[in-house]
Amino acid sequence: KLCGRLARLLATITHRPTIGSLRKSGIAAHLSPPVAIRKAKAFSRPLTTHRRLITYALVIQHSGDSREPVLLSWSGGKDSALALYYLRRMEQQYEVVGLLTTVSDEYRRVSHHGVQEVLLDRQAAALGLPLDKLYVPTNSTLPCTHEQFVQMMGEKLTAYRDAGVRYVAHGDIFLEDLRRYRETNLARLGMQGVFPLWHRDTTELVEEFVSLGFRAVLSCIDGQKLDESFVGREIDHSFLGDLPPTVDPCGEYGEYHSFVYDGPIFREPIGVHVGERVQREQRWYVELLPSDKLHVGAATARYDNNLIGSQK
Repeated sequence: KLCGRLARLLATITHRPTIGSLRKSGIAAHLSPPVAIRKAKAFSRPLTTHRRLITYALVIQHSGDSREPVLLSWSGGKDSALALYYLRRMEQQYEVVGLLTTVSDEYRRVSHHGVQEVLLDRQAAALGLPLDKLYVPTNSTLPCTHEQFVQMMGEKLTAYRDAGVRYVAHGDIFLEDLRRYRETNLARLGMQGVFPLWHRDTTELVEEFVSLGFRAVLSCIDGQKLDESFVGREIDHSFLGDLPPTVDPCGEYGEYHSFVYDGPIFREPIGVHVGERVQREQRWYVELLPSDKLHVGAATARYDNNLIGSQK
């Protein structure tokens, strides 16, 4: 009865489906809440992604589901994709209710990766998960300070905590100081971190990434650690063989960032065209463009006229 009242209250406040309509739309068949809610027809007005994700979390918390709702910190890259893959294998313990990404407010690109927001949206659609974004001011004349970022992120996560989401997952592998930083900030909010890739061997991890059928291209590299020809390359066995021995295979020290466009967690591959290279200080970026086709015009001659995703 309590669950029914809560669901009806949520439906009144947010105009979302009731528990009854969720059951009809697939929850009884063990579909994940994001999938079930999207299939429900009781939509009378659009919700922001943030409010929709909060609603998912509340439904999970009060529907008798014993799993913990978890929010995944999502960059669109290799480690985020692997973290989601492993979290879904831990389905008896966690239910990923959505993704959270930091996006440049001025340029509308993923922080550090340089990937366009529209490609981020296509990723989320192919994953079947709601995507929430924290827009960070990036004006060069008035940059966002660390204190401002911590405050903005804290306000964003507090809303999830209040909705019953107590866990935030990250794709970190072995950087102890970074994990401590995340856990300290989460603890201040009464939340905990989940690290499904923690202390995995990075050589084995990236090789597993390739063998599982994930497909990704390098969107950004550190020009002091990698030659510019690496940016725009696909992560495959050839790429791994060409990495200098001084570079971590997973790029855990920031040697490279990537954009994942296909793999076992995706419903369908994402069309992406690899454009020209651009240098920003010591870093090289490649312009990744959304495409209706799976054709990738290469940033390097090696991938010229290849069809990414055509050999699934």
